[in-house]
Amino acid sequence: MFTSFTTQSVLKSLFVLSILYIPVGIGALNPTAEIAAILGLVLATVLLPFVYRQNPVASDDVGLAVKLIFAIYFFIGMGALLLVEDSEAAVQSIGTTSHFIFFVVIYSALQRTHIPMIWLWLAIIIGAIINGLSSLYYSQNGGIILYLYDDISLKFNQRGSVNPILYGDISLVLSFASLLSWKHFSQYRWGFVLPVLGFILGLVACFYSLARGSWIAILGLIVIMIVYLLMTLNNRRHVLLSLVGLGLVIALVGLFSGDKISQRTNLAVAEFQDYFAGERYRTSIGYRLEVYKGALKVIQENPILGVGLGGEMQAINTLADRGEIRDLKGIKNVHNQFLQEGVAKGIFGIFSYLVLMGFLLIVFAKRMCASHNREVNTVGVILVVSFLIFGLTNITFTHGIFNTFFVCMVALLLSASGEGQKKALNY
Repeated sequence: MFTSFTTQSVLKSLFVLSILYIPVGIGALNPTAEIAAILGLVLATVLLPFVYRQNPVASDDVGLAVKLIFAIYFFIGMGALLLVEDSEAAVQSIGTTSHFIFFVVIYSALQRTHIPMIWLWLAIIIGAIINGLSSLYYSQNGGIILYLYDDISLKFNQRGSVNPILYGDISLVLSFASLLSWKHFSQYRWGFVLPVLGFILGLVACFYSLARGSWIAILGLIVIMIVYLLMTLNNRRHVLLSLVGLGLVIALVGLFSGDKISQRTNLAVAEFQDYFAGERYRTSIGYRLEVYKGALKVIQENPILGVGLGGEMQAINTLADRGEIRDLKGIKNVHNQFLQEGVAKGIFGIFSYLVLMGFLLIVFAKRMCASHNREVNTVGVILVVSFLIFGLTNITFTHGIFNTFFVCMVALLLSASGEGQKKALNY
């Protein structure tokens, strides 16, 4: 019988494992991670009525506020869909926007379901290791195509089974998150090997992805690690040694990937020079700079409500037709999350994005300053700051894969960081 203790325990374990699989499979093994997310959502929906009744959580103003902010972000996006004439674009946008309302269901169930801390750390580390090993293997052996069905296939190569930019960004988050499990695993003999492996191989996947935006984010994540070390280690000599070790590992992995880094860096410099010299603009950098110019013009013309979610490039291409910017018909998105929010949803979109990211950053940063579960909350800070930096050169919340990763990671980290408040619950 479903209401039996044993059946519910099995379903709870399957639910937690489904969500924990997201960081494991989202980079090199997708779409298995997105399938797991769907399974997790279904299980959360089934379990919620029972876990609500059996494990009523005490008043949690922060948890309620997070759910409310995610829901507001979702409904503003839904409202922006009404402005779009292209029904296909609207339907596609509904698919990606829906992740933010699904967060409410998943997080509500996770709040009332025990997450073993070692499972969380292992999921993060295994995800980083798989991505790194996948990049190393396929960089030497070339890509392969795995046929699942007649019309579904997966291509695996050194840049993952998803968009290479997303692959590099996700790998970077998993890399630094792995390093923060050091305190947990260092209590075991040779336990420190796992965090180090996750950190190194996650960096390898990041560099091999050729995603330059993720390389920029490394500087911000190093700053977060400095703050974490200063709060955690009382001995300043230990802080210095830790930072030297961190920098040395990054430098060695960068040197190992030197040909890829230099190639992409030199190309970026050349593309910048060409664009501002008025020469080629049909390059990765040139297209971005031109689309940013167009996005700013669209926001100026539609400052309050925007042009509707899914109608961004149509509005920008209209500017090209009027001769105000150069042709951008080969570009499919705005390549900047802040501008994306402004173009699609106007001032309401920009405000909802800033509130969502700002509130999450404040929550994780405050909990990071506390001694309980500091490492988990530092991962939360890393996640939010990374996505803010990624959003400077790419759209983050208009990619279904990115949304799956972000939403599930936020739910996992918030739930795990509140473990100290769950001792009264009966698991």
